[in-house]
Amino acid sequence: MSSNSVTLTSPLISNVTYVNGSLVITEGESASPPPNISKNGSTWTLTLEADRQGSESVASSFVNATGGELHEYAPDGGGGTPEKLNFFYQATVTFQVGAAALPVNVFLAQGHYSTTNNWWIGGSSVVNVDDTPLLIVVGNNAIKAILKISGGTSSFNFDTP
Repeated sequence: MSSNSVTLTSPLISNVTYVNGSLVITEGESASPPPNISKNGSTWTLTLEADRQGSESVASSFVNATGGELHEYAPDGGGGTPEKLNFFYQATVTFQVGAAALPVNVFLAQGHYSTTNNWWIGGSSVVNVDDTPLLIVVGNNAIKAILKISGGTSSFNFDTP
């Protein structure tokens, strides 16, 4: 197995947790969930020990779980929907907006792009429309925050637009 890390960066993130039992991995591959979650400043690192064999069935499950292309994003090697993914899992990211703690569930997926493994993020709160800034909408009816998502092969940054 290999160490597979993705980072989430924002001063607004107050907590990140793994959703137990949410890991989907290519059949026959091994993993040791849950991912280790650590924080350094405003950067959270999630590291999962897992094999890296992509499959169409994992990609299809990710697309179904997220709601499709409108709700998926990969800052490096993305566009459309993933054809193959090594694995994905669900995490709850809590954003602190003023006095309100706003949890949002996202799916984090690892694929393959060029000579590296790339990461995707998805879920009902991720909105990806026509090359406009990618937004994540968190909150309830009374309190909402809209954050722009950017990043790299294995990182996601959440900023106010």
